[in-house]
Amino acid sequence: MQSFSSNLDAQDLKLSLADSVNSVLTTDATRGLSVTVSQCSVAWTPATGACGGTTTVLGTSTAVALKTTPLSLPVVPTTPAGANILAGQELHLRFAITLPDTNEITVNGVPPANTVQGKTASLTWTLTETMRNTTTTTSEEMASR
Repeated sequence: MQSFSSNLDAQDLKLSLADSVNSVLTTDATRGLSVTVSQCSVAWTPATGACGGTTTVLGTSTAVALKTTPLSLPVVPTTPAGANILAGQELHLRFAITLPDTNEITVNGVPPANTVQGKTASLTWTLTETMRNTTTTTSEEMASR
């Protein structure tokens, strides 16, 4: 669980990852890791991981996909003027990382090829955002000149 805030309006929040190990956990779309990103309207409870407010799932992807294609995270609420993250807005995000629900069969003590048993991953998560679209404003004083 992590909270993020910024001092500039932004848009297009995206999540990507890199893995310095490149094991089956991050190279196999079927048997590797997957991630679900959720947002809570208030801070998550650290001890339990529970959201005391409204939970919104922002996106789900596999580790192998996130290495090449960032996951767009449509934070809520969306805001006007081309920004979906307001300056100073705090985002309460949770990243749930899971293995797929599959079976591996070991024959005579030999695990299958490309097994997930005993594998590790060294993940670097990156969140990026783009500054909101530019807008032009004119003050009343400037307009009267």
